[in-house]
Amino acid sequence: MQGVRIHAGALAVGAVLAASGAASVAAEPGRDGSRFLASVREYDWWVRSIPDAVLVQEGEHACRWLADQPVVTGRASGRTAYDVFSAFIEDAEPTPTWRYGTGRGFRGTVTYAAWHFLCPGLDESRTWAPPIEDD
Repeated sequence: MQGVRIHAGALAVGAVLAASGAASVAAEPGRDGSRFLASVREYDWWVRSIPDAVLVQEGEHACRWLADQPVVTGRASGRTAYDVFSAFIEDAEPTPTWRYGTGRGFRGTVTYAAWHFLCPGLDESRTWAPPIEDD
């Protein structure tokens, strides 16, 4: 019976993603809407009262914003993953249905989960990471 619940949950997430107008990043390889919602819902008990569609809309918004950022092909001062995340949180207005704060708290959790599960790998092309040094 539990398998049925998981399957129904996956269908519900798919319907939410389709209804959110997520065509711009919907075909992204590795996209996992179920893991996105599960990751966000781990934040705290009160998050359960926020509709899936609202969470997905804000996550899609974070992905669209990230997709609009310039691709980094070499060393880029000020373009670390944290710098790009901070720019989104500080500069990008949330979607109209988002009424859960604009700071790094829960909105940051939604952004982080979106960039890892709704548009995975996109942040790697938009940020610079220092090379790993051999010891």
